[in-house]
Amino acid sequence: PVGSVSELDIRGYEGRPMILDGPWNFFPDTFIDPADVPTSGYETLSVPGSWDGGISHGSYHVRLKGVEQGRHALWIDTVYTAYELYVDGRFLAGSGRISADGVGSVAQFSDNLCQFDVTGEDAVDIVLLVSNHYHPRGGIGIAPIFGAAPSVSRLYWISTSTSVALVVLFLVCAVIILFFHGRLNPDRSIIMFSIFCIALAVKVASSNTLFTLYFPHIPIGLVSKFEYITIPIAAMAYLKYAQDVYALRISTWVNLIFQSLSYGYVLLILVAPISFYNPLLTPYTIMMVLMMALLLVLLLLGKFLWNKVSGMIVLSAVVMLLSLALQTYFYDHGTVNIYLNQVAALGTAFFVLANFEAFSYRFLLANQAAQNAADVLEEKVSQRTKELHEANDRLIWSASHDALTSLLNRNELIRTYMGRAYGPPFATAYMDLDNFKMINDHFTHNAGDIVLRLFGEHLQGHVR
Repeated sequence: PVGSVSELDIRGYEGRPMILDGPWNFFPDTFIDPADVPTSGYETLSVPGSWDGGISHGSYHVRLKGVEQGRHALWIDTVYTAYELYVDGRFLAGSGRISADGVGSVAQFSDNLCQFDVTGEDAVDIVLLVSNHYHPRGGIGIAPIFGAAPSVSRLYWISTSTSVALVVLFLVCAVIILFFHGRLNPDRSIIMFSIFCIALAVKVASSNTLFTLYFPHIPIGLVSKFEYITIPIAAMAYLKYAQDVYALRISTWVNLIFQSLSYGYVLLILVAPISFYNPLLTPYTIMMVLMMALLLVLLLLGKFLWNKVSGMIVLSAVVMLLSLALQTYFYDHGTVNIYLNQVAALGTAFFVLANFEAFSYRFLLANQAAQNAADVLEEKVSQRTKELHEANDRLIWSASHDALTSLLNRNELIRTYMGRAYGPPFATAYMDLDNFKMINDHFTHNAGDIVLRLFGEHLQGHVR
């Protein structure tokens, strides 16, 4: 947009969504009358941007020139931390409760999509009355978006749906990894990856105002703690996961310093108000990015020197590191684009999907190997069982039969007799072969054995 300090000429945009970034009129420590905007007493303040000094409240104003007639929409995303929105002097929406002092002010983070009709002049005056007695930053964190109602509404629902999809993605990955893969391989890396995904889901839900969208009565202090505490938790979980899965070796002192500072930051978030832990967010995030850069160097060495890490994992780590670095820069210098507010979540989602795919692939390989091993073991057990049955049958037969003639021996005859004492009758024959000694003496004992075996076969063929 071009124009004077107080006017933005938007002719030629034809209703397309436009970002209202740049210089706005700002009235510090004053709530102006939205229906009668003063022409003096203001200063120029960049949007997005933060207040300087000890300002607790103020009024923003910008005039849009060249607005076409029809239904338009204004999307307000992040304003610290309570505001009322007026268009041409009419109240459209608000978040929290504004007040010149901290007694009556109620802070709240929530998106607002406001629609209104332009029927007369082509100029539209937008006024935001803002108060901040909660957050260390004051002002407009993300530049509002203006345009035709259908196009801005579509952008709003795309952004909200993207946030919801990211939350669902992180939670589904955590549940699958934890409750399916973990049952077969319950090691620490699986737990750390699940904690990493859950922390990311809570971070996206809190920073993209999903909590206040679906749970409007949740205290803002709790939402802020959710948003901040998930950062060191996710960082520590990622560090342990990367070291366990990819066998990355980091100095013990580096590990100790990073974990000690992370635990200290978590404790500070839990017990202190946001005015204490918010100023430390950027230094901690820079330290976290440097730690991730060190891990990335080790991953690159593992890829190109020892070929222990896949190229997709390295690429996903690069994307996540760059997205976190960009998010840190945007947070410190102002986010001019609504989608840049999700750059870290999108980059991290790519990393999660890449590692989830690697987890799943390794799981399928391990499952297939386990199935193959089970099949081989089952076949061996079956073969061994068959051999044992055959050996047992041979033992039973040897215990009850004469090895030479295959006839029942004395023990079996006695057992049969005892078992049939009260059953049907049976007979036992005692036989003697005439001149058998002569066969042994003249034709050797081997010949005698042949005669006995043949005689046994003859008997078996004529008895029942």
